[in-house]
Amino acid sequence: MFSLVAAHRVYLDSSFTSVVLSVMVLEGFGRSLDPDLDLFQCARPYLLNMV
Repeated sequence: MFSLVAAHRVYLDSSFTSVVLSVMVLEGFGRSLDPDLDLFQCARPYLLNMV
C-alpha cells in the first residue's frame, strides 16, 4: 500500500498512517501465534457496532 501511495504521490494523514501500521503489526503478531487468524473477521462485530 505504501509503495502505491509513494508512486502516485498521495498524501496520507499521519494519524491514518499510524493506524494502518498498527493494524499491520497486530495482524502479523496474531498470525505468528495462529496462522489461521483473520483479524478483520474477529474485529467485524466491534467495527459494525461503532458505525
